[in-house]
Parts: sequence; structure tokens; C-alpha cells
Amino acid sequence: AVTTNRAEQRASSQNLLTKLQYGVTQFLLEARYIMKSDVDLYNVSNRLV
Repeated sequence: AVTTNRAEQRASSQNLLTKLQYGVTQFLLEARYIMKSDVDLYNVSNRLV
């Protein structure tokens, strides 16, 4: 929340949103890869961190 407020004050919220979108996309791609692989699903949370 603090980072978002600072970005808005500095008029750099577009850059912040781009970085957040990229991070979420990478997270979801990794989660999809793990779910499709033959990995022990009990340890998925450790692999996504």
C-alpha cells in the first residue's frame, strides 16, 4: 500500500502497474508449470516462493 501511494504521488503508477502485472504473470506461469508436472503437490507453496 505504501509503495502504491508513493507511486501515485510521483506519477509513476503506470510503471508500478507494469511491474506488478509482470510479477503476477510470472507467478501464474510458474504455478501452471508446477501443476502440470509430476511434482509432489504438498510442496507447491515452497516452490512458488
